[in-house]
Amino acid sequence: MDYNLIKLVVIFAIIVAIIWAKKPLHWAFIVGTVATAVICMIPIKECGEVIVGVLTSWGKMAIVLDIYLITFLQRLLDKRKQIQKAQVDMINLFNNRIVNALLIPIIIGFLPSPAALVLCGEIVNEATGDYMNAKEKAIITSYFRHIPESFLPTYPVILLLCGFSGLPISSFVIAMLPPVTILFVVGYFIFLRKLPTKTGIEITVSKKDAAVSLFKHIWSLVLIMVLIMGVGLSVEISIGIVLLISFFVYKVTPKEIAQLLPKAFDKVMILSTLMIFIFQGFLSHAGVLASLITAFQTLPIPAYIMFALLIFVGGVLTGAQGIIAVVAPLAFAAIPNFGVPLVMLLGCFAWASNQLSPTHVCVVVAANYFKVDFSDMVRQVIPCLAVYLAFTFAYYHVLLLFM
Repeated sequence: MDYNLIKLVVIFAIIVAIIWAKKPLHWAFIVGTVATAVICMIPIKECGEVIVGVLTSWGKMAIVLDIYLITFLQRLLDKRKQIQKAQVDMINLFNNRIVNALLIPIIIGFLPSPAALVLCGEIVNEATGDYMNAKEKAIITSYFRHIPESFLPTYPVILLLCGFSGLPISSFVIAMLPPVTILFVVGYFIFLRKLPTKTGIEITVSKKDAAVSLFKHIWSLVLIMVLIMGVGLSVEISIGIVLLISFFVYKVTPKEIAQLLPKAFDKVMILSTLMIFIFQGFLSHAGVLASLITAFQTLPIPAYIMFALLIFVGGVLTGAQGIIAVVAPLAFAAIPNFGVPLVMLLGCFAWASNQLSPTHVCVVVAANYFKVDFSDMVRQVIPCLAVYLAFTFAYYHVLLLFM
């Protein structure tokens, strides 16, 4: 009997149990780290060395810095009401119910904030009017708001996935374009096709003026993507450059910067990310991952399918961020010569699982805003996710042929 495998199962069960007890994610990984040290009998001195190794690893601390800078930019844009103004520009530009219900939540979704779901809810509610019921509105709000979360490097799950794999974020984003397109198309045909396009709103602004105004309000987000995708800069450097430019464009005073510095420090998100890295470091140091890799190699199904299913089931139970931290390093260690196809596959399955997870705060916020049952939302979104994952699976094999 492989006792290392049993140890790993026990450790994972402890983490899942704590998350299911509705405790914060960082507590789950704090306890999981302590449990790893105790169960695997790691000496205190070695525990300290692992922690120091994680905290002095630029690759890991860069991701923490990314999260801080993204949050800082989010706070700044919110203070200047740039996203809210962009919504008005979208209405002036298209004046179309379907476009308003589809694209405006996506623009809001460029930045990670559960509170943005309320803003999305207001827009979707206004765009759909009496043509849709509360349950449909809740699904549209959550579904389209989270499409950017599937591929943009402004989200911790994407940063973690690319960080663990070593894959350039630009390569991941490009590979994700077909799956993202499927999300748009499927969402439109299932949820929005029956919605009339006319809004009845009289627009007094020209299309040109609306387009220019929209760019003025979202230029910072566009520039980040250009610097990452086009120039090849890292996430932290790209956001840092955009922040410096934003200080001049928005005439941010030193006093405002001083006020935003502590507000941008999201203790829960940053601590959770740090503890994920430390937990992963303890697992690697204990050497228990090798047993799981060996076990997977004896299974009658391909390893990539097993890891994708592990991420999906685990993501529903614990949320995408936690399960990526646990499973992704195992997958990358177990599957030799992995590349873009595997990272894309795991990312897609993680995103899909998050849309069904009761630990996903944003989905719960959408359900509460429209006063609908969470389980009803889950049942309605399953057909979209089924098509998405079926496409992802086929797309994985296509990528293998060319990479």
